[in-house]
Amino acid sequence: MKTKAIRYFQTDRTLTRIVSPPLSALQKPSPEPFYLKELLLQVKSIHLIPSHIQLTLQIEPDDLMLYADPNLIRQVLINLLKNATQAIGENKGKIHIRAYSTKEEHILVYVSNDGPAIPEKEAEEIFVPFFTTKKEGSGIGLSLSRQIMKLSNGSISLLKAETNGWNTTFVLEFF
Repeated sequence: MKTKAIRYFQTDRTLTRIVSPPLSALQKPSPEPFYLKELLLQVKSIHLIPSHIQLTLQIEPDDLMLYADPNLIRQVLINLLKNATQAIGENKGKIHIRAYSTKEEHILVYVSNDGPAIPEKEAEEIFVPFFTTKKEGSGIGLSLSRQIMKLSNGSISLLKAETNGWNTTFVLEFF
């Protein structure tokens, strides 16, 4: 088993050259209503998921709408799918996206995969800017996703491993 090294990038003047765009320059959201399923099908069509990984969508109702910036939410979904694909690696695997509206009219989007679970110690750090366990990682993907969700009046969280039968599940909640 390959050992993953945890890397932190030093926060000095050279850091701003690594981050593009800088976190402080995150575009201002342009919210609009859009069908979540259409956005997910667009993301699916860019072929981020290799053929040995099965991606399933479960959207309830089929015409579930979000009021947010679709470009920013697309960026969050792409990041979560890339992370899931990297976690599964060369093994045969599954990624499942489930979305629905609660009684309180919050929209929940669960992005789950059956790759290795994120160890508890690492799970505490994954939203910290520049924290990474990947050899080639920058550590900005989940931090940026959290910022986007905050700008979208929402949140992103990681469920405890196997809470819902999956090894890893991120939850996007739109209030």
